[in-house]
Amino acid sequence: MICEVEPYQELSKYYEELSNIEKKKRELDDLLVVARQDNKKLNILDLASGTGIAARYLQQQGHRVTCVDRSEVMMSLLRSHINNLSSIETIVSPLEYVNLPADEFNVAHCLAYSLTYITAPQSLASLFIKVANSIVLGGVFYFDMVHPDRVSDKFSNIPKRKLKNATLETSLLHNSHEGQFTLQYTTIPFGSSEHKQEIHYGRAYSMEQLKRILIEAGFRKIEFHCNKLAVYKVFCFK
Repeated sequence: MICEVEPYQELSKYYEELSNIEKKKRELDDLLVVARQDNKKLNILDLASGTGIAARYLQQQGHRVTCVDRSEVMMSLLRSHINNLSSIETIVSPLEYVNLPADEFNVAHCLAYSLTYITAPQSLASLFIKVANSIVLGGVFYFDMVHPDRVSDKFSNIPKRKLKNATLETSLLHNSHEGQFTLQYTTIPFGSSEHKQEIHYGRAYSMEQLKRILIEAGFRKIEFHCNKLAVYKVFCFK
């Protein structure tokens, strides 16, 4: 039996198990080296925060974190993982519609190529303007992105993964020349005949597209860090 569910309704249960937590910590460490001044504690915007892996790590170092995610399920798990919410604010909202305060954050970040889930370029441009306005002069915005011509490489060669309590299958259902793609995640809990499927829609953006949008949003300097993988990294300075 196949049961279709909302994005992350089922996948959220296995999100931390699927995440490369040590890799995320290394990314955050690199970001903090770029952003930190005089070892001061920072006010950080965590976009698409998921279950709070990054937020917990940053909180442990004394930083204040504002977490934004569209999934109430994910944010509920985030709150349950954190003992002290005094230095963490949670906002449930799609990234493209979130309201952000002006000149508030030293650092903003969005990990795990989560910006691909904003499929309309105009919505992505609107978010970049909000982020640029929300960070202080000299602040930095970091995110990663999938190359449009490497979507198939990124998502087509994922083996069936055996988790503690289920198996997970990832299928690339659609992939256009413009970078638009559709993913299907199927989780099969052990001891159950019910397959739960989630459909995720995404869009990968080229460096040329992003550079234009980011400059128009108000960032003064943009650095692209590329490697042989399908994902590249972007540092944006205000």
